[in-house]
Amino acid sequence: MFILPTGQRRWPCMDTSVAGLKELTCVRQFQVLQRSLTELDVRLRVVRPLTDDEQSIVHRTLVSGLGYPFQIQIHYVDSIGRSPSGKFEDYRCDIVADRSVDPPEGVDEHTPRYVSEGPSLTNVSG
Repeated sequence: MFILPTGQRRWPCMDTSVAGLKELTCVRQFQVLQRSLTELDVRLRVVRPLTDDEQSIVHRTLVSGLGYPFQIQIHYVDSIGRSPSGKFEDYRCDIVADRSVDPPEGVDEHTPRYVSEGPSLTNVSG
């Protein structure tokens, strides 16, 4: 589950994201990591580097699937590791938020703001 700057949480739309990334035949494996409220790192194990058009597909697919215009950085890797339990995670959020400050569903006007402090978030709403 990813956290938007508004504090809302979103599951990646698996059908959209996976289908969009799988149309890129040069991609053998991918992993999307949320490092901050506005940034995603995309790890790709590829046959060859992506073209500009293919990079645009990655961006459009993730923005569409998550519903937020994240800044996306692509990293080419030789391998993508598994979690300590041996599970492979296509999507991983490395941000921890305090659930007690979540805004009510559908409320945008007084949504708490968060700042990243290492692996956690701090509510800075007044």
